[in-house]
Amino acid sequence: MMEKSQNKAVSPVIATILLIVIAVATAIVVYTWAMAFVGSATTATGPGGQMQLDDYRIWNSENATFFVRNTGGVTLNITQIYIDGVLHEYNGTLLKEDLLNNATAGTLNATVYPEATGNGIFLVNYTAGSFDPGEVAYIFVRADTSTLNLADGKAHTVQLVCPDGTTLAFSIRKK
Repeated sequence: MMEKSQNKAVSPVIATILLIVIAVATAIVVYTWAMAFVGSATTATGPGGQMQLDDYRIWNSENATFFVRNTGGVTLNITQIYIDGVLHEYNGTLLKEDLLNNATAGTLNATVYPEATGNGIFLVNYTAGSFDPGEVAYIFVRADTSTLNLADGKAHTVQLVCPDGTTLAFSIRKK
């Protein structure tokens, strides 16, 4: 008579199920690691700034003032403004009071304010070329009247651009 062995083995069905569970768990761990690695390796750093339009005034067919708040965490500098796709170049700084409270804010007499001469230009109130988080910039624009009439009652698309890529796009219309 043959004796039965005291050693017991795992049944083939249980062994197969265990192998499948181990393989799936390993696959999940590898997938999670790979996605974390790829995600951190391809994270693009975009502009860190944010701007928000608080208000605007259209003074006449060529002059407008924008009140733009820096809502991001970095200091910003607006270097280009496009109105209906027409580039307006930076032309200097003026005091906020001259851009807002002055009776001539809508026209900015070129004799008193030589910075305000020319078409397709803009002036800002902040000095040193930048405005800090939480600060509101007052931006005076003298539109290029050969192609634009700001007081025509139509909507005009405005885009403000900073060197770091921060942009703000909005629409304006004479109220």
